[in-house]
Amino acid sequence: MGMCKLTGRILVAVGIGFFIRDIIIWAGSGPLILSSAGEIWYSVHKESLLLAEAAVARYIPIIGPELWHPVISSILTAPIFLVVLLPGLLIISIIYKLK
Repeated sequence: MGMCKLTGRILVAVGIGFFIRDIIIWAGSGPLILSSAGEIWYSVHKESLLLAEAAVARYIPIIGPELWHPVISSILTAPIFLVVLLPGLLIISIIYKLK
């Protein structure tokens, strides 16, 4: 239970950190452009992003290709702060409801 709470708090902190990063970049440039999860993943390790798509399509029977393009690709185009923050908030809310 404590490890889940810690994980949720770390995800929330990282999500807020990504949002602050986007705000700082926005303050220095012009229009507010939120970084997407796929953009961050590509900048960190592009080979694993390309490998993940191929692995999902090949090794998940029946729904692999359909899983990547409507579902996972939608998550990858979402703002990174939401992709990280929302699961963290969900974990924290579930933990507090279980108490």
